[in-house]
Amino acid sequence: MQNYPNAFISTQNGSTKNRLKLYSNNQLWLNDGDEYQIEFENYTQRTLLAKIKIDGKFISDSGLILKPGQHIYLDRYFDSPRRFKFSTYQFENTPEAQAAIQNNGWVEIYFYEQYVNYNSITFTNHLGWNYDNRITGSMRTGDANSLYGAGRYDNSRGMMSVNCCNNVEDDLNCFHGKSSKDTELKETGRTQEGSISNQSFKFEDFEFNAWHSHHVVYKLVPYSAIIDKTSVRNYCSNCSYRVRDSKWIYCPKCGNRV
Repeated sequence: MQNYPNAFISTQNGSTKNRLKLYSNNQLWLNDGDEYQIEFENYTQRTLLAKIKIDGKFISDSGLILKPGQHIYLDRYFDSPRRFKFSTYQFENTPEAQAAIQNNGWVEIYFYEQYVNYNSITFTNHLGWNYDNRITGSMRTGDANSLYGAGRYDNSRGMMSVNCCNNVEDDLNCFHGKSSKDTELKETGRTQEGSISNQSFKFEDFEFNAWHSHHVVYKLVPYSAIIDKTSVRNYCSNCSYRVRDSKWIYCPKCGNRV
């Protein structure tokens, strides 16, 4: 029996879910625009609450309730029906910029055990989401919007990026991927709202400890920012068979062009 829960980052191609390979320093590599899922395993005998922190901030005051034996793929935010999407952008490699992006890419899962009353004080009452395995196309009564009130979810999508250039010469430099002072540009990534998910939740009221019992941390890194890509394993987009030779044109298993 496993004594602790676990969480992983996965992507999905059709009906196939692929758990991302873990590299040094807990790094996981994604491309710009990749949507991902957080895979949960609770093979303990305890009911747990999982709270999610992405890019340095908790995504909600609520969490996901995991009952003993549950294995769940979560692809969306709790308070919005949008999927998790990794989005990359460039920044100037200066100390100030490095400080500003220090939380980029971090995905942290905190697990809290259910509170047991031993005639002591209850320190907190976390409210949790219980994942509903019956996937539907719409949110049911008791979903995030009705619990938190209308207007919390904004249907308008935010406008993208600000032009970094101030004059014609700078415009040319920006167009060619350089800053106005020829400072080295690097790439980083953050998680933002992606496409609409069809996962839904039901609300349950449990009490959990104020302190977490287990903590899982990953660092999402843009694939384009990896210096040594020789160790990256590529897979067929159709059947997920590993591409072992860069000279392959077609997948030897399914015949799909690689």
